[in-house]
Amino acid sequence: MSKFEIVEIESVSSSVPRSNFKEVDLDILADSILESGGILKPLVLKKIGFEKYEVIDGHFEYYAAVRAREKNSIKGEIVNAFIITSEKEDAVLKQVEFFKGIETSEKIVKAPHQKPEINQETNISELLDEKLKPIYARMNQLTSPNPNPINTEKGDYDNRLKSIENKIENLTKLIEKIIPTIPPPPPPKLKLLTAKNEEIMIALNEVGAKRTEINAALEAIKYWKQSDKTLTWQNLLISTKKGKHKISGFADATYQRLKQIAEIQIE
Repeated sequence: MSKFEIVEIESVSSSVPRSNFKEVDLDILADSILESGGILKPLVLKKIGFEKYEVIDGHFEYYAAVRAREKNSIKGEIVNAFIITSEKEDAVLKQVEFFKGIETSEKIVKAPHQKPEINQETNISELLDEKLKPIYARMNQLTSPNPNPINTEKGDYDNRLKSIENKIENLTKLIEKIIPTIPPPPPPKLKLLTAKNEEIMIALNEVGAKRTEINAALEAIKYWKQSDKTLTWQNLLISTKKGKHKISGFADATYQRLKQIAEIQIE
């Protein structure tokens, strides 16, 4: 019915206007796409011409991918997608509507019993404030043991409370400055002997390889994976040099990028 492919986002279009979605939401997903290296939920596309596609399902994800490319033309150049044939379009749309109905039903059932999820955009100050409200209330009770307005001790407690609040505010600001500077852990390297082409393409794209370089790298890997050859870094290096094993377009820069994202473990 369909096949999984990596396509250039420039070759995809959508019949749904971009204005249907909030730019702030597109920005959030676009940043996630660039950080993770792709969309977790592939687009569903139909082919409308030579290397031209139209979105069948995933319009929001498509515009988020477009936004990702606007932010980083190299990392956001390609997108994961399922390509369907025209004769299967109606059947695919029925599946899409069915699953949307299931998701809606699950939300209705779960909503009354679930607490709101905390996402990356949740403000740290708001979280701390929410957690500290019960503490503030209790401290106010302790500082007001009786309704007598002439209470010299309460003024002292109020000053202490204000001092604590100021310290918490300063700590909150410090946390907000520190958290964005913590670098994410590097992704594990691909096992080149078993990695799929899609995984290699995405990983090379993340480290700045161009489409022609990615294709050359895939060709070199395929060449040395033949039954009468052996895929090793030494052999791949040979394919960057002139000679009978030379792979067109596969040069030292692409070889180095390949070593950056993958490893070869010969058992």
